[in-house]
Amino acid sequence: MNLARERAADGVVQITSDFETDTKVKARLDAIQKSGADYNACTNNCSTFAQEGLKVLDPKIDASQTIKPTGALSWLYDEAKVVAPNNLFNKATEMKGAKVIKGPAKMEAKPYLEYFGK
Repeated sequence: MNLARERAADGVVQITSDFETDTKVKARLDAIQKSGADYNACTNNCSTFAQEGLKVLDPKIDASQTIKPTGALSWLYDEAKVVAPNNLFNKATEMKGAKVIKGPAKMEAKPYLEYFGK
């Protein structure tokens, strides 16, 4: 399953690493792909996947935001923590050895549902 196959990234951050760490990141991401977990926009999206790889380098990285359901049917849904792409980009730029290769130094971190025009 290739989670990032639909469109090019708006921003790219290069993070300095070594072979041993790269191998650990690859193993972590391979394990996630082999788990068979279904892709979904909330708890298993492209940014979630990328953040899991970055957690090998920095276990404390957390680019999530909480979504609180609103509206008439909000009682049907629980709050959810979602990793949004711009939040992750900004957190990645703060990592040791990070260098922005494509995109601005920081991106506007929007409420998650705004990425879908809601």
